[in-house]
Amino acid sequence: MSERIARLAAAGFLFFNLWGAAASAAAPRSEGFVRLTALEDRAEKIAGGAETGAAARSAAAQVVSGWPAVRSNFAAERAARWSLTAVDGEVAALRSASDEAALERAANETTGALAPLFELAGDTVPVSVRLFDYLERSIALDARDGDWSRAAADGATLERTWLTLRPAVLQHHGQTAAAAADRSVAAMETAIHARNAARVVAGVHRSDGAATLLEKVFGG
Repeated sequence: MSERIARLAAAGFLFFNLWGAAASAAAPRSEGFVRLTALEDRAEKIAGGAETGAAARSAAAQVVSGWPAVRSNFAAERAARWSLTAVDGEVAALRSASDEAALERAANETTGALAPLFELAGDTVPVSVRLFDYLERSIALDARDGDWSRAAADGATLERTWLTLRPAVLQHHGQTAAAAADRSVAAMETAIHARNAARVVAGVHRSDGAATLLEKVFGG
């Protein structure tokens, strides 16, 4: 999904720049937005290991059962068609995951596919911020699996995503968030180069604060 995510990051950033003001005025706390957020939260907990075993299976079942209602909120949006198809595929993978590792991966891919829908729902946070979070979790899963080629590719996408997003963060007076993200991306690059899975996972845990700071810069 890395190439697709790279395209999403670029498209999402352009969308935010062109339509950010309108989105900010669009009352993002609609019922559709709340449902979308609940779905993302459940998938993130699985992907990040906060939910495991039976709890992860239960959360996955809630994502699968909740997706049709969320999907219906965007069915009339032409701009959402590609994203809806992408989420359909990831939710199907979540449904059929045969073990916990596959479940975590499918859950994380679901969060990546969901990201563009937030801006269509009127979110004030650029899609690139959510993709930053998704990519760091993806790198942690790559390291766990010993897939260092994929980790390197995801790391390169993370760096491109951040370089694209960084000017907007600074324009919104997010110097503290930018510094935190700078450190996070640099630490991830070093850990991937060293093929050190423990350092990757530790870096992802530390980067949760950077992602939260980035969201706050844009009112999330």
